[in-house]
Amino acid sequence: MKLKDKVAIVTGGSSGIGKAIAAKFMEAKAAGVVIADINNKAGQKVAKELTEKYEGQVLAIRTDVTNPKSVNEMVNIVMSRFNRTDILVNNAGICPVVPWDETTLENWNHILEVNLTGAFICTKAVIPIMREQKYGRIVYISSTAASVGSLVAHVAYGVSKGGMVALMKSVAKGFVADGIIANVVSP
Repeated sequence: MKLKDKVAIVTGGSSGIGKAIAAKFMEAKAAGVVIADINNKAGQKVAKELTEKYEGQVLAIRTDVTNPKSVNEMVNIVMSRFNRTDILVNNAGICPVVPWDETTLENWNHILEVNLTGAFICTKAVIPIMREQKYGRIVYISSTAASVGSLVAHVAYGVSKGGMVALMKSVAKGFVADGIIANVVSP
């Protein structure tokens, strides 16, 4: 990966796939990586670990991806610190195991809000910056559940991940002329 001088935001970067992505960005010599996570204590720990292991700056910012104000504050901090935003990885998500019979509208909405609406809010926050830069990369971490449905998780999980694929396609088509490339990865 050619990430020298690039700044990346990884939502949900304090654990699992997000933490691994942040580490790979640092290993590839990114200028800066932002761990945007609602669990700021864990984010701070990851930032410290990565800063001790790699060159470059790692910044943890408490971010609630379901809250536009929180996301915009995070992006403003990134811009004031790095003066650019090159990459957004929409990784934040939840995957509770809830049987169909126990699914409520409340937990359905919560999963869609975190997994899908959160990705929309974060994308919307960085698009103007990337358009002005004439450069941006947006990656959506979906799941094979997008195409096969949720097999063991909550029914809304697969729906949210399928929605991410459609969201990515809309962003990819809508902003490629601005130098913004969008992709989806489905572990």
